[in-house]
Amino acid sequence: MALALLLNTLTPHQSVRASTLAPVEAEFVTLLNRFRQKLGLQTLEIHPALQRAARKHSAWMAEQDRTLQDGDQLGHEGPGETDTMVTRILDHEGYAFRRVGENIACGIADAKTVFKMWALSPSHLTNMMNPHFREMGIAREGTGNEACPYYWTNDFGTRIQGKPDSAIKPTPQQIRHAIDGSINATESVTEESKTS
Repeated sequence: MALALLLNTLTPHQSVRASTLAPVEAEFVTLLNRFRQKLGLQTLEIHPALQRAARKHSAWMAEQDRTLQDGDQLGHEGPGETDTMVTRILDHEGYAFRRVGENIACGIADAKTVFKMWALSPSHLTNMMNPHFREMGIAREGTGNEACPYYWTNDFGTRIQGKPDSAIKPTPQQIRHAIDGSINATESVTEESKTS
């Protein structure tokens, strides 16, 4: 029931593509788009190339499970020696972009916590509220038994075609209100679905 409620908040274009998302990923899409709406920003649609790039990078990070072992850090590079975020998205997935960005994390099982962690980090927040991004991919991979359980990748992009938008610059107070409102609204939906 909760998944159906979450998918109903997506655009028709998204709901078809969102069917490949795990429930925790669909919840993240809802949180992020609710946050963007509260700031007056356009919501993001799932794009297959960005979704594949996010899924592959999260899976690769989970397979490596390098974070917290021998002092390794999460990175936007890989799986190949010369692969960067740009080569993974442009060369491997064929997403010709004007703008692209990526957030990664590990050690978090649920969508609300990763959303809030990224929203409270200035560099990750910049991607989440970039008014120029139009599309995204989101993936959480892993078994939960890794040294850093669960690996998240959120890829953002805007394809080359189309015209650029004017920038919207929300105030810090508007951002805080949007973060809290997005999380609280999801908690209400979750409570309603438990009683249904």
